[in-house]
Amino acid sequence: MIDLRKELMNFTPINLESIEKNNPGISEEVKKSVLLYNNALDNLKMDSEDIAVIELKKAISLNPEFYEAINLLGLCYCYLNEYDKAEEMFKRVLKAENNGIKAYNYLKKMGSAEVEDLYKDSGDEKEAKAGNKKNQGKKAKASAEKQRRPDSNTGMKAFPVTGSVKNTRQQNLTKFMIGFIAGIIVTFLVCSPAILGKDKNGRNNGIADEDTGQNLTVAEENQYEEKYNQLSIDYENLKKELDAVTKDRDYYKEAIKLYDAENLYEARKYEDAADLLVQVKNVEFVGKEKEKYEELYNNVMPRAADAVYSQAYSLFQSNKFNEALSKYSKIPEYYEEYRNMDIVLYYIGKCYLELGDNENAKAMFLKTIEKFPNSEYAQYSRSRLNSISAGSGTID
Repeated sequence: MIDLRKELMNFTPINLESIEKNNPGISEEVKKSVLLYNNALDNLKMDSEDIAVIELKKAISLNPEFYEAINLLGLCYCYLNEYDKAEEMFKRVLKAENNGIKAYNYLKKMGSAEVEDLYKDSGDEKEAKAGNKKNQGKKAKASAEKQRRPDSNTGMKAFPVTGSVKNTRQQNLTKFMIGFIAGIIVTFLVCSPAILGKDKNGRNNGIADEDTGQNLTVAEENQYEEKYNQLSIDYENLKKELDAVTKDRDYYKEAIKLYDAENLYEARKYEDAADLLVQVKNVEFVGKEKEKYEELYNNVMPRAADAVYSQAYSLFQSNKFNEALSKYSKIPEYYEEYRNMDIVLYYIGKCYLELGDNENAKAMFLKTIEKFPNSEYAQYSRSRLNSISAGSGTID
């Protein structure tokens, strides 16, 4: 059977900058299809086959003769066990003479019954069976040259569908989609008055036909209005899709921190692990990620609080009050149920007092009294508050 990971080595990102240099008139549809294809390769390397399938389908809809993208989509379908769809993709490529060999080989691996007849029709059966590398090289070169020339029917310059140079693309999926949506919005705003046949004041001007110079009929105006409405629907759908992709991306970016925190915990770097968990404490994890967070929280936070507590006390005794304050202030973020929290709050107040910040010192002493009224450190806090009120502010 086809090994997706192994076959991915035969697909390389396309250098869009190089293509634009050699083909200045390349269309926006082709550019977008290349970006989507490159994004799909990136996502496949990150095991995001579902997203890659969406991107490849969009790339092919923009550029129906993008055979490398069609082959890659067929591979994705194979990996997802959607063999009928995979076969459909490979047969589609096989009917195109210039790119048939790779699809022929994939169909052979899948055991497709119609592959021989299809390839006979393409005129390349002998070359595919012999596997003559020299002929394949010539054919690939001829195909590339053909694709670089302007199409005689459309006047649109094509592009090579495989890239051999390092990919210098700096946009990821989200940036591309945001740019794409921005383009739709601009088109929407610029074209809507013309589509509806209205000037900037809302008056109906009619729409002039480019060939005849005559105003369009009501039926034709309705047709344009339908296109306008469809564009609005497409925009909303694309925006929803972008929101979903962005949400998933952000979620998994935060989930990765859980596994980083787990590695730090196992290495007994409790403070570093706790710092990561603090960053994700407001994330609404679900399923396995939620279980992972709760397990890590219970294992990491008490240990981190103990480690930081010892460091803070040592720093305070060395008169390093800023550093001590920084350490003490972490503990309430780590673990609100910490057994020495009354001492922690009291010493945060003492740090502020030593640094000349009487207002914050008073706030912490009051907090110590409020939360732990029966603690001896509540009594110490009352003493400090009296000292501040008397204008002394000194520490014994």
